[in-house]
Amino acid sequence: MVSPGKIISANDLLAVNFNRNVRGNWRLDMKMLTLTNKARHYEIDLERIITAADVLDWIMQIAEKAGPGWQVRNFLWLLERAVELRFGESLRTVFAQPNRKLPWKDK
Repeated sequence: MVSPGKIISANDLLAVNFNRNVRGNWRLDMKMLTLTNKARHYEIDLERIITAADVLDWIMQIAEKAGPGWQVRNFLWLLERAVELRFGESLRTVFAQPNRKLPWKDK
């Protein structure tokens, strides 16, 4: 762990393990196709997020919970990552197409 305010070398920085499937309390599991928030004790099955309306519904559910706004930001960041890994497109591109549904199981 690096102490705040400490200057580190490039070699030390490269040694840090960056897990791109973790963002704050959120964890992305591409094998199980889930987004889990450990602090809130809930798990979202990505197979249930197939339309833009589903994304909006989850944003609203997360935003309604008590807690900082970064919860929604971290959720969206990992959902974007999941869509890019699975479909090779950005979240915006995927849902900008009217009536597009994500076939999570078919990939």
